[in-house]
Amino acid sequence: MYIACQKSKKYLLVLLFVVTTIFITKEGIAKAPLVISPGGLSVSLCGKKIAFGVVTKDGSDLLEKIQIMHTDGSNLQQIPVSPGSVVTGSFAWSFNSKKVAFSIIDNNTRTIHIHIVDVQSLKDKEVTTGNSGDFTAKWSSDGNKIGFVRMKNIHSKGKKNLKKLPSRSNLWLVDIDNNQEKQLTTTNNVYPLGWDWGHNDEKCFYLVRKGGLIEVWSIDIQARKEEKLYSLKGWESGARFISCSPNGENILLFWQSSLVKGDLWLLKADGSDKTKLSSKKCALMPTWITDNRILTVDKKGGMWDFDIEKNQYKRLGLEVTSREPAWGAKTNKIFFIKEGRTIWTMNGNGSNPQQIYPEILSP
Repeated sequence: MYIACQKSKKYLLVLLFVVTTIFITKEGIAKAPLVISPGGLSVSLCGKKIAFGVVTKDGSDLLEKIQIMHTDGSNLQQIPVSPGSVVTGSFAWSFNSKKVAFSIIDNNTRTIHIHIVDVQSLKDKEVTTGNSGDFTAKWSSDGNKIGFVRMKNIHSKGKKNLKKLPSRSNLWLVDIDNNQEKQLTTTNNVYPLGWDWGHNDEKCFYLVRKGGLIEVWSIDIQARKEEKLYSLKGWESGARFISCSPNGENILLFWQSSLVKGDLWLLKADGSDKTKLSSKKCALMPTWITDNRILTVDKKGGMWDFDIEKNQYKRLGLEVTSREPAWGAKTNKIFFIKEGRTIWTMNGNGSNPQQIYPEILSP
């Protein structure tokens, strides 16, 4: 999620995936040829495997490779990626933990498509097509479909063309068995990072850009009914995303105006009762732990457990992270990246930190 680009090159809006963590510069990669991808970590729902990317520098090009390993650091495997392409964004595990979805940029056409890989056979399959940019893949709970944001005109070349042909972004669904695609929303302004499935996949919640406003919308998947829930003022810049609580009752809204400043808000699924949850010091990189608890990060990289009902923060150990941490619900463990180069794990209360990549160390 995190690589610098010029605003005029809209096909690199993939970088919206990376604004919630520290940027990796070309100079940094040149000094250290191997770093953990800005796309961060993704833990399988079974709690047994981790998917992540490794960035290398080949001449003037930055290349990303996908790695999968067990959560104890063993059985490291590399997923083969088509030549001439680079991986981008985050990794999404299917609910049965057998497949991983991600986006790939084609260096020749500058299009971005969703791919899935079977973690047993390591067989890659492209599931979206067309002259577009497809981002933020998320699996439906039945494992048959993937939702994503599609940006049109993202492949256009030249500043003049880009000014005449602004990107249009909407939510789409693709059936992974037959690659049939279906457009869900019609707004043309869905924020690429800002959407999530609702409870039981009956709805999707998403953010829409409207000038200086960010609007919270929902869509009923079966009825295809779109509804505006809330408008947020003053969100002209910075990163935003939306995340639905596990029980589907609440929506977590996040706005990050810089690398060290951010705000958390809670909204009921019907658009009511907006509540500010945090001070800016502990609002970064939020992740649901339970329906009432959130894992957050402060501006120095310290990790915190925030209890929404009690409005209390609890510091989790003394470790710090340089990326968004991942929560292993099945194992009650936290997985995080230190200094961009090593992967660590610790218990949910912050105890027993242990390095698991590139090698296992004693706590």
